[in-house]
Amino acid sequence: MTPKEAWSGRKPYVNHFKKFGCIAFAHVPDQKRKKPDDKAKKYVFIGVSETSKAYKLFNPSTKKIVISKDVVFDEENTWDWNRQQPTQIVKETKPTEQSNRELAVQQRGRKVETFSDSGMWESILLTVAATAGNNIGKILQKKGTIILPPLSFKLKAFIITFYSCVYLVIRSYALNKTWVVGFLIDIFGALLMLRALSLAPVSVIQPVSGCGLAILSIFSHFYLKEVMNAVDWVGITLAGFGTIGVGAGGEEQEVVALSIFHIPGLAFIVFILFVGILLVALLEDYWLQYLLMILLSGWLRICKRQRREQEMMEYDVVEEVIYGFESGILFGMSSVISKMGFLFLEQGFPKLLVPMCIMISVCCSGTGIYYQTRGLKHGRAIVVSTCAAVASILTGVLAGMLALGERLPSEPKARLALLLG
Repeated sequence: MTPKEAWSGRKPYVNHFKKFGCIAFAHVPDQKRKKPDDKAKKYVFIGVSETSKAYKLFNPSTKKIVISKDVVFDEENTWDWNRQQPTQIVKETKPTEQSNRELAVQQRGRKVETFSDSGMWESILLTVAATAGNNIGKILQKKGTIILPPLSFKLKAFIITFYSCVYLVIRSYALNKTWVVGFLIDIFGALLMLRALSLAPVSVIQPVSGCGLAILSIFSHFYLKEVMNAVDWVGITLAGFGTIGVGAGGEEQEVVALSIFHIPGLAFIVFILFVGILLVALLEDYWLQYLLMILLSGWLRICKRQRREQEMMEYDVVEEVIYGFESGILFGMSSVISKMGFLFLEQGFPKLLVPMCIMISVCCSGTGIYYQTRGLKHGRAIVVSTCAAVASILTGVLAGMLALGERLPSEPKARLALLLG
């Protein structure tokens, strides 16, 4: 029994292991071949690269070692060093059956081309369109909320005057064309982002999505006429570079065995992020309060109480930051919980966990939209969206490391970019 199995109660996930010496078909880029040439070359698998997450392949014809990520394995065959042809390991295969197997493997290699060449550019364009849709949608929602009442759900309103206090508020939002159009564009951008993530690695999508802050800044300044001082622009610029730094430092992780006991760690993260503001109430230094509000987020009522006691002149900025961080934390937790549900399904856990995780994810997203709408109503779109983007990434990194078993990047440059971001 391995330590991993003793700790989690499940056997390690070893499906990504490949048989040493088996046949490997590596994809040949379009720039290095002509139309009649094969789209995949035949090699011998000899291990993994020490410098990157790629496979190390040996070409018996040229006696050279090749490093490639786009590889399809045929573990049933091995190289015949006498005939320079693949031969069956277990049993002898007929020539026609052998050729059919090679043809099937080469056809699978063509799918790799779609992912690595045209799919990569398609995903980049989809990401740009998705970030533009998300941020333009937020601007339109901000424009629509100017004439709308504040979005607030209170327990007293649900019990006593549900129709007058809640139903009419929701109805006013639903009948506002500008807000509805912005909401639909925002949802459409989220769907485009999901499509982009299915075509390319996260390490490519995240840096490209950082351009959304620039799009949001331009439209907020010219369309909403939001006035930004020098400090605001410096903060937004640093947040944008930090977002891109986190994305540039990201890399695809190996699938690890999950345990249901990781869920309390996930709940602990949410507790710290939302309740941490209680420490702020005990501090008298305003700048320390403001710094911890940005780092920990928390409850808005405590800030309102602090405003009455200390008459903070910059409360509006703090309110924007808090609403943005609250929505970003919830959006980040929604993504992590959804991913956790699908990982549970892949590793053989009860299927009931998948709809449970999806329901919790939908609740987190809905609550995040509620906080984001309140922030757009009371504050500037550029500040709320920037804080939401930063909080979403920070939440994803912390929750991924504690609940999903993810690690920091192995390469020093990527690790430095992630920590600086």
